[in-house]
Amino acid sequence: MSPFSYTCYMIRPYHPDDLEPLCLVFRQNTPLYFADHEETDLIDYLNRRENPQFVYVDKGRVLGTAGYYIRANETWGGLAWVFVAPDCQQQGVGRQLVAHCLAEIRRYPAMARIDVRTSQHADVFFAKFGFVQVDFKPDFWAPGIHLCHMELPAERIAGH
Repeated sequence: MSPFSYTCYMIRPYHPDDLEPLCLVFRQNTPLYFADHEETDLIDYLNRRENPQFVYVDKGRVLGTAGYYIRANETWGGLAWVFVAPDCQQQGVGRQLVAHCLAEIRRYPAMARIDVRTSQHADVFFAKFGFVQVDFKPDFWAPGIHLCHMELPAERIAGH
């Protein structure tokens, strides 16, 4: 056995076989980060497969997901459905997923802003990437889960 330890992880595009493992991870994040009723929205979103969505897999286990979308003639975009298994939070999984999505979005040269709609439980995480809050609505997602609409301004997009 090697004295070196390493993790065998990958970030890859979502596949329909990932639906059940992602729903399990989603349920593990409910009700703190998501409301119960949002699982139906997640399933619908993943089944439509209109936008790129990625999964983080380590040793065959799906640990999280993040996706993005591009709108308005490729001048703005956003992050979608970012979540990680609770036992893997604060270990770099979410950071790597979001960094992957931001790198993909940055391939669009006219990008003026990147949005994320999150809650007060994850806004500090997105602020580490340079996102700033532009709107706040109490109890938007569910009682006690507020909307924090955040944007990454153009000068921060280009500057990475």
